Amino acid sequence: MSEFFSSIELIPLETDEAFLLDAPLFPVVLMNETVIIKQGNHQLFAFDRSTGKFLHPIGKRGQGPGEYNMPRTPFFSADKSSVFVRDISPSRIIEFDINNGRHIRTIPVPDIEERFLRIIAPVADNLFIGTRTHTGNYKYMHHLFDDTDTIVKRFPNHVFFDMPRERIHSFQHSLNHMRIDDRLYLKDFVNDTI
Repeated sequence: MSEFFSSIELIPLETDEAFLLDAPLFPVVLMNETVIIKQGNHQLFAFDRSTGKFLHPIGKRGQGPGEYNMPRTPFFSADKSSVFVRDISPSRIIEFDINNGRHIRTIPVPDIEERFLRIIAPVADNLFIGTRTHTGNYKYMHHLFDDTDTIVKRFPNHVFFDMPRERIHSFQHSLNHMRIDDRLYLKDFVNDTI
């Protein structure tokens, strides 16, 4: 692995019965300079980046204000002081403070042609981009929206294919959006361009 990495760091995470972490097929881990955020049993937990010591939960599972029901891959805010959690039931983004796990705000996700956006990433503090699973014949693939549920811009679909019905499958939508050096990169599974 020396061609790709200069070092590897092992950080054992402190767990007990109160915050036992499961081992999903595709583990969700988010990390910055001070904190590691790990999903376990449909909840998010924060750990100290240097020691692996448990710090606090990030929000909690539920259906009340500031709670998430079916959390998906979290993502940091631009300044990495908060974390956004994508909840798909109902469709919304919930922002939490990474220092204490408390709820900051809930942002609605717009419905696109009576379907919700699945893959979402921040562009700025009040601006997000989302992609939806589709049958291949929709005019627009990516949708830029703000924190008031308003579509700001739509990006056309460049690869058309025909499916008899919408399905949830990895080959029908984009990979996770990647933010590198203040640029946002998108990659479709069915397209060989970024």
